[in-house]
Amino acid sequence: MNTRPRMILIDVDGTLVDSVPDLAYCVDEMMRALGRAPHGEAKVRNWVGNGVEKLVKRALADDLDAEPAAADFERDLERRLGFSFSSSSSPAFIAST
Repeated sequence: MNTRPRMILIDVDGTLVDSVPDLAYCVDEMMRALGRAPHGEAKVRNWVGNGVEKLVKRALADDLDAEPAAADFERDLERRLGFSFSSSSSPAFIAST
């Protein structure tokens, strides 16, 4: 009997790998695309957690606990950046057509 697993999955994001520099780069590029000032790695580091949708909201509001204006979150992201978030309980990027 072969007892070795056929596959092992490990979630290393933020555990074994510091992904904040990459996330900060993406947040700053998003802000630039929206005609806004970038936030930088130190600020983004405090916003990481609770998923990408929450990170984007925090970046748009420039605050850990605030919510951005609905127009910023929906209209600007979809129209200017070409994506939106699903409305399901598991946020995901959905390519705009």
